[in-house]
Amino acid sequence: PANIPFEVDEAVRKGVEWLKSRQRDDGSFPGEEKYAMGYTALSLLALLGSGVPRQDPVVVKGLEYLRGLPFEKVYSVGILLMLLEKLGDEVEKGARGSTVVGRGGIRLLPQDFDWLKRATEWLLAQRTRAGLWHYPAENESYDHSCVQYAALGLKSASRCGLAIPDDVWAKLIKHFGAAQWADGPPVAVERTVDDLGGSRSGSRSAQTFRAEARGWGYHAGQQPYGSMTTAGLACVLLAQSELLETGRLTGELRATAGKSLEDALAWMALNYSTLENPRGPEGWYYYYLY
Repeated sequence: PANIPFEVDEAVRKGVEWLKSRQRDDGSFPGEEKYAMGYTALSLLALLGSGVPRQDPVVVKGLEYLRGLPFEKVYSVGILLMLLEKLGDEVEKGARGSTVVGRGGIRLLPQDFDWLKRATEWLLAQRTRAGLWHYPAENESYDHSCVQYAALGLKSASRCGLAIPDDVWAKLIKHFGAAQWADGPPVAVERTVDDLGGSRSGSRSAQTFRAEARGWGYHAGQQPYGSMTTAGLACVLLAQSELLETGRLTGELRATAGKSLEDALAWMALNYSTLENPRGPEGWYYYYLY
């Protein structure tokens, strides 16, 4: 319908207005105290993504609050790194005191780049021996939700110019290849040859392939559902894109990533919904849409 763009803009405007009204006097946003960094960073990320400038008093106050917090939770630090990447997008080209640090012209102010570097080092230090993450981990524990937010954060750090070890991305591809549901019904899926990162030439041609509809659950061996299957897709895609960038996506890793992505996309094609988290627990609908 012709009025959809207006309705979307109006929904964003109302969301910005409501979110700003929720900020506390100290600059934080309400939520579980143990995730104070995460709630505030996510709120600021949403505001910046909705067109609010970094000079806005709500953003400035929120950043001042965040700078005083320690790194404690994988979710929170992952979101903080995404926020810092977005702040880099907001720095004007050629602005005095800015530093070119990332791909695609992403710029961070020196104090923000130092913050990003320290957050990345903390996040990398939380990895288990298998290369995964938990809240942080205890006794090699992990879950695919925490792993996704760690991967998203590290991708942001990479875009801002930090070198993330290839081993981080290789272990993600290996884990998700092994953790995917063992079998599923055959599905015919049409895609273009570069959808999964297989081509650097920019050429596109349609192909139809048969895949098994196999997704991911919260842990390896658990029944797949929508939000964890999209989390797995995101992790493998992020890892694949980084290894393509460094020229290290070769042999077994390329095959594992390709098979995982094709089968997970087949699962989504079979189960896709915008009305619910497909086959998932109640209460995680917006997490799935995100």
